[in-house]
Amino acid sequence: MIAGSAALLVVLAGCAAEDIRPTAGAGPSAGPVSSAPVKPSPTEEPGGSAAQPDAGHEIPQRQLDASALPADYPRKAKRNKAGDGLLITAQEGGCGKASAELVRQTGSEVVVLLVHTVPQDGTTMCTMDIRYPELPVKLAQSLGERTLVLKAEERQE
Repeated sequence: MIAGSAALLVVLAGCAAEDIRPTAGAGPSAGPVSSAPVKPSPTEEPGGSAAQPDAGHEIPQRQLDASALPADYPRKAKRNKAGDGLLITAQEGGCGKASAELVRQTGSEVVVLLVHTVPQDGTTMCTMDIRYPELPVKLAQSLGERTLVLKAEERQE
């Protein structure tokens, strides 16, 4: 038993002492080398056209009206990569499912209703976990400087 433990310690010490420095010519990166193709930067689309500069970025709090959401609800949204919609963080739990409904788009605001749908029967066994999915919302035009208004509702199916 002691001899087996000593052998294991020798093996582990050898692994810890292994030289993990990059080989010559590997450059300054200490991470693994990937042969994956290089993707364009977020502001550059394939073919050279520029995407919306803030695509994929979070909506600033000054542009987000989440006052109608419950106190413990996430207050986070971002523009999608294409710039023509949103990804809004919702909350769901147990057997419930979150969805997003575009209520209204005007020149000054976009209103989205976040719906949490739960089973009506009450006899279904459900987990007690809370999840925060990002829900896509397609807009007629980019959000721009309009205010994003978030509301929440619970429904039974």
